Amino acid sequence: MGAVMTRRIRLSIVLAAVLALWSGFAWTVTRPDDFADYSRTVGQVAGATHDAARTGWLTGQQQLAGRVTAAFAATAYDDAGKALAGARKQFAAAIPPDERAVSLRDQLGPLLADAERSFGDAAGAADRTALAAAVDRLEAVSRSLEEFIEAHR
Repeated sequence: MGAVMTRRIRLSIVLAAVLALWSGFAWTVTRPDDFADYSRTVGQVAGATHDAARTGWLTGQQQLAGRVTAAFAATAYDDAGKALAGARKQFAAAIPPDERAVSLRDQLGPLLADAERSFGDAAGAADRTALAAAVDRLEAVSRSLEEFIEAHR
């Protein structure tokens, strides 16, 4: 009888430990974001947006210089466009938990929109003049994103 009781006690302890571990995991996954979490997400979005804008700028520069084929440019724009879309999706899914986070959102939102618009203009430019204008805007938004990233590290 003592061995059966010892097994039950051990089983109860193991089950309690598993339940505690599972509860901790569930809380970590479902807990609301705090400012630090939101700030980290915004930093990731800003970094991905910056990288996509820089890729668009570099691709456009190389197109204007006649150093890339149309197929290469299309692929580069497509890949960077996917990263930009992923950043937009991540940004849209993040809910600001407080006023400081709302301020971050309100600062990054217009930069993200400018990057998307300029990127789309570069990728779909019908002529050199339109491409050059889009490339200039991509450079400007890239610099603004760099400043945002540095200010919010």
